[in-house]
Amino acid sequence: MKEPFNQLADHLESNFQMRYGMVFDAFKIAAVDAADSLGVGIAEISGTLEAFRVRYAENLGEARTAINTHLERVTTMPRNYQELNVNSLVPFANHPFKLYAPEEQRFTDMVESVRANGILTPIIARPIADDKYEILSGHNRVAAAREAGLETVPAVVREGLSDDEAMFIVTETNLIQRSFADLKHSERAVVIAVHYDSMKKKSGYRSDLLDEVESTSDQLGPRSWASGKIGEHYGLSSTTIKRYLRVDKLIQDLKDLLDADKIGIVVAVSLSYLREHEQEIIVGLLSNGVGLTMKRAEALRKESAERELSEDDIVQILKKPAKTKPHKISIELMERYFTDTDESEIESVIAEALAAYFGK
Repeated sequence: MKEPFNQLADHLESNFQMRYGMVFDAFKIAAVDAADSLGVGIAEISGTLEAFRVRYAENLGEARTAINTHLERVTTMPRNYQELNVNSLVPFANHPFKLYAPEEQRFTDMVESVRANGILTPIIARPIADDKYEILSGHNRVAAAREAGLETVPAVVREGLSDDEAMFIVTETNLIQRSFADLKHSERAVVIAVHYDSMKKKSGYRSDLLDEVESTSDQLGPRSWASGKIGEHYGLSSTTIKRYLRVDKLIQDLKDLLDADKIGIVVAVSLSYLREHEQEIIVGLLSNGVGLTMKRAEALRKESAERELSEDDIVQILKKPAKTKPHKISIELMERYFTDTDESEIESVIAEALAAYFGK
């Protein structure tokens, strides 16, 4: 495991030397030009040149120290680190995040990287029945390892996790890899729901779980999960947070429709109050081309709160014509076009004007 990191260190040091050498050469040229224009001899600025050389040499030494420190941190695996056979690994049950597809270029790139360098960052898994391990972090890495022909992958194995704690790791590691704004609606919903449940159950988060996540990732954002309100953390209003908490209660097919923009989030929120079998009926009707407006979704929610709905009940609610709200024409507009005109003639003129406008 350590050899790839040593190669990385040598590569980085070489780059530092090249870049600082270029800077120092440029500085010497500029110093000579400046001395010449000011009528100052080179000997008089030799002290400045030497000070600069020492400065950049010290920086190079600091860079090497930083590299070594990073190597020690990364290559010193946790006490429960081990190599797991890829055939013993199974995906997290009901994994809520989209994984790389085999035909995607980023998956192809990952396979090539794994084939050349192996898995540099260990996955996180927990033991389950039949000598199997459930992946909590690293689904794409495991898929790439299988495609690259690797038999084992490095893993941090966590014992004794509850399902809630396992889901915490799943969501946290995905947020480390991607920003919240990049997530689909259903993915945002599960992230918010997990953190909301954690805040309800505990005064603070499991710091050892967060430390585990941080020790197996190279891309870290600000660690602020344990404090502040959910809405403030994500920059969302309390209304939006409540909507996402409701979205998390949808069946998967409706979440997929939401992610595909086939239904809006307000409609999705109303549907989340329906029973599971009622939501399944809605999916079937939508796949057959039945339209669903916000008003009809809200009507379904209200009816479902009163009684259990059958498919016929739902169809009748969706087919029920929407009430047309009457619109009053202002007195000023009437007086502009109609004077001493009876009501029937006014309606006739308006009907002809509307027919001409809409081409009917």
